[in-house]
Amino acid sequence: LCQHIGVLVLLTDDLAGRDAAKALHLTPVGSLGVVVRAYRMGRISLSEAEHDLTKLYDVSSLFVTRTIVDLAMEQLHK
Repeated sequence: LCQHIGVLVLLTDDLAGRDAAKALHLTPVGSLGVVVRAYRMGRISLSEAEHDLTKLYDVSSLFVTRTIVDLAMEQLHK
């Protein structure tokens, strides 16, 4: 569908979906990446982004390691 409609980004947290996107030369972006991009685009504040990343780790059913959340946090400060 992404290729058909000319979208180069696929929103997915699924590992197989990410691999498939890369094979099709699409950019996979997961939930953490959406938060980082929203901050970089000025859609949310730094404190909101940090809060959202923390909640994705602490509260959601998303399987994500603390290390990955820490990497996303670092991206907020670049």
